[in-house]
Amino acid sequence: MSDGNYGADRHFGDSFMPEVKAILGQFLLRDDFVDEDKERNTDLIVLQMEAKRIGVRIRRYGYLKQYGDEFTIRYQRQSGYKTKYQKIIEGWGDYFFYGFADANGFRLGKWFIGDYNAFRKFAHNEVCRYGINALKRRMQVNNFGNGSSFLAYRKDEISDFVVADSESWLT
Repeated sequence: MSDGNYGADRHFGDSFMPEVKAILGQFLLRDDFVDEDKERNTDLIVLQMEAKRIGVRIRRYGYLKQYGDEFTIRYQRQSGYKTKYQKIIEGWGDYFFYGFADANGFRLGKWFIGDYNAFRKFAHNEVCRYGINALKRRMQVNNFGNGSSFLAYRKDEISDFVVADSESWLT
């Protein structure tokens, strides 16, 4: 089964991984242990936590102006491979890092971190309320002719979805 432009898209997205990891590290890790230092001679603590699964999607700069407040999730693909939407609804993933490249295409521009549990709750309620029509009204067909379709959402329509973003980060 062929999956269209997966290799090229993966290469593009992977080029941003060092920057994505740096942002996620600041989001997931904390070093404010003043009481620990005062009482127990501790400046840093190695925390062990359960695995957190984070989906990452980076889009090209050309999409930012028109779609900067939206995010898309692959809903169908001609190849038969399971889609991101199916995996999310099945319960896979904890967070979603979604961003756009900057104008030069080598760094991140606008980005946000979303909570998949908030998305799942929203998607479930939407489908329960409107049925399959809820998905049909969101569907966008990929223009590249590889048989993919995406669901488009506005990030502000989902309660408690955005947990951090580039506009409010470190302000």
